Parts: sequence; structure tokens; C-alpha cells
Amino acid sequence: MAVRCIWAPPQRATAQTTVSTEFASRAKNRERALPSIAIMIPVARTLERIERFIPTPLVSHGALDRIVAIAERIPASLADWLYLECRLARDVSRTDLIIGVDGSNAAQWALPSLLDDWTAPAPALQAQLERIWLEYDLDDAGDGMAAKPGIFFDFAESACASAADARALVHACFEHVSGTEVSQAMDASLLRCLDELPVGTFLPFLGWFPSRNASRIRICLANISGDAIPSYLDAIGWPGATDHIKALLSDCQSSHAPLLGVLHLDIGDDVDPNLAIEFVLDRAAQARGNVAEGEFIDKLVDLGVCDADKARALRSWPGCSVERLDHELWPSVVVRHINHVKLVLDAYNQLSAKAYLALHGSWMPALQRQR
Repeated sequence: MAVRCIWAPPQRATAQTTVSTEFASRAKNRERALPSIAIMIPVARTLERIERFIPTPLVSHGALDRIVAIAERIPASLADWLYLECRLARDVSRTDLIIGVDGSNAAQWALPSLLDDWTAPAPALQAQLERIWLEYDLDDAGDGMAAKPGIFFDFAESACASAADARALVHACFEHVSGTEVSQAMDASLLRCLDELPVGTFLPFLGWFPSRNASRIRICLANISGDAIPSYLDAIGWPGATDHIKALLSDCQSSHAPLLGVLHLDIGDDVDPNLAIEFVLDRAAQARGNVAEGEFIDKLVDLGVCDADKARALRSWPGCSVERLDHELWPSVVVRHINHVKLVLDAYNQLSAKAYLALHGSWMPALQRQR
């Protein structure tokens, strides 16, 4: 399903199958060399390569300094995807850093260097993971060094085929990272959310934020239509006002609106009143440097949740370039796109917006062959 590509990286098969036998052999040597060489090169070097593209209205110099301070600790070879989480309101400069770590055994060995108490998941759990995302909250007061990152488990396509499968997976992930069992009250809230899912809606991600509230989890629900959200929220006993959600969706959905991607709900002993809705922007247009959802961005400005200067800066981000990244032997095509915009409604019905600037590089051995 297309919605599975919300955070999933593109396949590399096309590029790799065109490589000659000689270059395939070199690629294997490259993979063997990475653990001993590239592990010493941090993500900060990648950010330096693309800093010229980072729009200052979205990522201030101070925010970038805080991001780089964290990025100095993260091996570039480990982080195959990067997100800059930008607040769109005027005079809010905070920007957080999110990195994507491949869920395979090859990547798991480096996680203990980023998470002090991390242990590799049991094989049965690890087989259900496509990727692990680490989110570093970086407020204006500090560099976030002391805070533990939030963790998102990115599940394989078939991992949550049923409510029972999803429930078991949530239990396994929560117990793995928190060291405690899911409480009966949390389990009751979770079951209610899973049992009431509309047909076709599924759980692709699970989040946990130890620095915010370690006793709560975030469930991320994909393939849910805007029309179904208010009735679903009523069915699970969401304590907020669904009239606000209906009005918000009516304002944001039009013939030019982006895909409604994921509904975020925080769960503990009950369901939190705050929630978030992701709108996923078209990648194909952005590869050509265009943003197809300009009308949607203008609507965010009209709603007062996006500064006009930041809206213009958003349009300047998409594109691609060929870069020589320090941790790669070959030149890389580095793709920049706005992955999604998240609208957040808090417990007081205050609306805010965030944009997620994505950065992903694919190495290009074929370029070397053409020389």
C-alpha cells in the first residue's frame, strides 16, 4: 500500500543490479570496510555537506548548532535517513533531529553507542522491524545531550495483520525499551483503540519517549480517512471535542490537499486529549524542486499556524544533488524533500504545525564506472 512509504526508504535494487561484477565485488569490500572506517565519521559531516540547502527561517543558526552537537555522536553509516523537525509558527526556532536506523542485524550493533541501556531485540521481535527511528528533542535552552531520544519502532508490512498481532507487538516493544510490563489500564486503552480501527487501518509505528513520559506510548495509525477519524475518536473515548477535528479536516482537505498519512494518539492509563495528524507531500514533484501542495501550505498560513517566511522557506527545500559524503566511497545522490506536515491539537484545542525536512542519500557506484 502506498501509505507504507510514509517513512520507508526507496528500494536500491535498480541501482545495484546495474553494477558490473567488478563493481559488485568492490561494493562487497565497501560493506566490509564500513564498520571499521565509516563508524568514525559522524552525521555532522553529512550536515556540513548539505548546509547550503538548509533554509535559515526554518532552522536557525542556533538550532543548527544544537543539531550538529548531537550529530557529532551519531555514526553517518548508521543513519540512512535524517529528518529535521521544524516548528512553523513565527518566533519558534526549535528544531529536533530524527534519524532512521536500519532494523537489520547489521545496524543493531551500533545502537548501544547511542542508547546507554539498549540491548538488541530478541530475534522474534527484530524480525518484525524494518527500521528504528531515534528522535532527539532539542529545545532552545540546551543541546539535548543529556536527554534520551524518543524511539519509534517501524514495523514490517505484515507485522500487525490483526488487532491481536498489533497488541502483542506493542507489549513486546514497550517491555523491551521500558523494562516494565504494560499495565492493565494501558492495555485496556490499547485494546479499545485497536478493536475500533476502521477496516484497512493499521499500526505501522509505535513511539516511546522516556524523557517526556516513560509510562505512555504513541500509536501511529495509517490508512485512515479524514471522514472516519471523528467517529473513530468517539468510539475509543477520546476526551477531546471531535467538532474541532471535523473543522480542521474540512479546512485542510481540498482537491489539492496532500495525502492524509498517519493519526498519532498518546496512550497511558487512558487516551490523551492531544493528538496529531500527518499530511504526506508528493515526492515526485519535489524531486524536480517543486511542491505540488502549495495551496495546502497557503492554508496553513491562513490558519495562523505557519509563518509566511517559513512557508516560502519550505518551498526552497526540495531537490537533489550529487555529493561526496565522507562515509561513502562513491558519490551519492542526496534527495531533499518535505516528507510530511504534522498538525498537532493539544489538550486546550490549540493548533500548531511542524514540517519534517527529509534527507536521504543513495550511493552511486555507476558514476565511477562512467569515468
